[in-house]
Amino acid sequence: MAVSRAFSALLSASADGQIILWDLNRLEFVREIAKDSFVECACINDVTGVVMLCHGPSISMYTLNGDLLLNQNVCVEGEDCLTACAFYEGSGNEWLDRDLVFTGHKRGVVNIWNKTIREGEFVLDHVKRMNHLDPAGFNFHAAITCILPMAQVVYTSDEDGRVYEWDCIQRAT
Repeated sequence: MAVSRAFSALLSASADGQIILWDLNRLEFVREIAKDSFVECACINDVTGVVMLCHGPSISMYTLNGDLLLNQNVCVEGEDCLTACAFYEGSGNEWLDRDLVFTGHKRGVVNIWNKTIREGEFVLDHVKRMNHLDPAGFNFHAAITCILPMAQVVYTSDEDGRVYEWDCIQRAT
């Protein structure tokens, strides 16, 4: 399930792949977004209304009207799959030069993507990989369960209960 307060919308996904958009003001069915494969996670961008669905190694993005914007495989490792997703929506009325998307993966990795237009179509370009490392410098292999991008930090958590804080401000040295 995913909720958008700004658009008064609720997105529900069933085990058979049916994805339905509901109007929270009228408490009624609006439309079926897609009949997709099993959805691992979903979110709605409160600024743009874009719906992101993660299934297996792929991301699908739709408008609130149900139009497909993109469908892209974002997992490079063979058995990897998506377990969490989020949009960076900005702080207040801040202008965003990039349309950033965060994906959490089964093996303890969070990737940051920039949604751009290339050759007339939306695509996700990889920006950064954030590894969840143990004290020895090896990656934890616990699936990412939550991503919370904020103005100056990004919080992530994994299925073992660890919470990470990523500082997004680059400081001059």
